[in-house]
Amino acid sequence: MEEKINQTEMQFIADLTAMVLNVIKNSKKYPTMRNDVVKNGHFPYRIFNETHMAHMLTANWIRMIMNMGMTMTPKDFMDFWMNLGRRIMDAADSDEGDIINREHYSN
Repeated sequence: MEEKINQTEMQFIADLTAMVLNVIKNSKKYPTMRNDVVKNGHFPYRIFNETHMAHMLTANWIRMIMNMGMTMTPKDFMDFWMNLGRRIMDAADSDEGDIINREHYSN
């Protein structure tokens, strides 16, 4: 059974997805990133869409992130990873995390 995702959680996921897509689609330092992730990770190009990415299976999301890391320097990848972590901690340290959890409790 699929849970209903509330508006706060949808925005949180959209923020994280935008961060990933920004690196994949707009990296001046890694202009081949999108093609590299598709080729090496065996992903369809349609995955680079906010809606598709937001609904990826965890295993596919992790594989995609790993393929990003294969294209990037270790420092650049860790900077990217830390930015994702900061956004997650922003939610955890604010009402946003409580709202997301509370909405799941009421489902």
